[in-house]
Amino acid sequence: IARSESGRLLGPWKQDPKPLYEGGGHCWLFRTLEGKLMLVLHGPNRSPEERARLFEVDELQNTLALRPVAR
Repeated sequence: IARSESGRLLGPWKQDPKPLYEGGGHCWLFRTLEGKLMLVLHGPNRSPEERARLFEVDELQNTLALRPVAR
């Protein structure tokens, strides 16, 4: 998670020390048509096992938490 220390798009930005998810890449946050916050990424970060991973995202007080979506 990267946070803008100024609250502005131009930053400066600081990353949290612990990643939200390890072993994946190229993630996107989006809201479903029902308003649910979701994250999609590819993982594990190697071929040929690499697949899209989808998570529901909980917005906590000062961070985010991931919940895997049942298949």
